[in-house]
Amino acid sequence: RSDSALGPFISFGKYAAKKSSVILEKDSNWLAPGHNSVFSDDKGNKWIAYHAIKVDPADPKKVSGGRVMLIKRIHYKNGWPVVKN
Repeated sequence: RSDSALGPFISFGKYAAKKSSVILEKDSNWLAPGHNSVFSDDKGNKWIAYHAIKVDPADPKKVSGGRVMLIKRIHYKNGWPVVKN
């Protein structure tokens, strides 16, 4: 992001001292989240729609079915988008 369309730019990863700038990552319930779309509702809330694969609760090394569509609200912390698990 930048204060100017011409830069300089800083990535979230650099800002947060992380290896990447991704805001949507796998967790203990869902693998391979991706192919997302961001949209706003009529109240101005931002949402992210994406698909992921459910982890089998009986065996976390296995998956349970195919990809499903998920929607989570995007929150902002210090001006950066955050998707909570």
